[in-house]
Amino acid sequence: MPTTALTRLLLIIVALAAIAAGAYTFQQMNQTPQQPTTYNRVPVFTLGNHLGQQITEQSLEGQWTLLFLGYTFCPDVCPTTLSLLNQLHQQMPAEQPLNVLFVSVDPDRDSPERLNEYIRFFNDDFAAATGTRNQIDQLTGSLYLPYRIGEPDSNGVYLVDHAGALTLIGPDLQVYKYFNPPHSVTDLTEQISAIRDAANG
Repeated sequence: MPTTALTRLLLIIVALAAIAAGAYTFQQMNQTPQQPTTYNRVPVFTLGNHLGQQITEQSLEGQWTLLFLGYTFCPDVCPTTLSLLNQLHQQMPAEQPLNVLFVSVDPDRDSPERLNEYIRFFNDDFAAATGTRNQIDQLTGSLYLPYRIGEPDSNGVYLVDHAGALTLIGPDLQVYKYFNPPHSVTDLTEQISAIRDAANG
C-alpha cells in the first residue's frame, strides 16, 4: 500500500491510541445509544461502498456482520475501534467468517476513494459505505444509532458525535446484539460465538 498523507496520519493516530488504550473515555452518546428492548431487522437501504458500488440490505444476507458508524476524519474512536475489529476478525474461526461494515455518516468529506484508502488501512476484507443524508438517516434511525454533525470552526473543520456501539446483524438480517463500548476482543469473540451457536441451534 503506498504511503499517503492519510496513511501516515492513521499510523500516528493508531500508535497513539495503542499507547493510551483504556485511558480514553467515550462521550455519553458513545456510551449508551437509545436502543430498543426488542431488536429490529435491518431496514431496506441503499448506500455506495468504498469501491463505488451500490450495496443494499441484501448485500448482508447469508453472513454475520458487525456494523459500525463513524467517519474517516474521526480522531480517536473510529481508528481505535477498527484496529480492535481487525484483531477480532483475525481471531474468528475460518469456518465462521465475520463481515465488518463501516458506515460513514460524513458523506460530504468521505468519498469512495477516501473510504477505500481508509478502510484498507485496517483490513482489506472490511467494507465501508456512505450515502446521501437521507439514506444514512434511514439506516441509522431504524437501527437506533444516533449521530450529530458538529459546528465547523473558522477553517470549516468539524467533528461528528456518533454511536460507538457495534451492531451484530445475522444472516437473516435480524439485529442480534448491540455491543456498547468499551470493547474487548476477548469478550466480543466469546459473545459473538455464543450468539451464533444459539442461532444455529
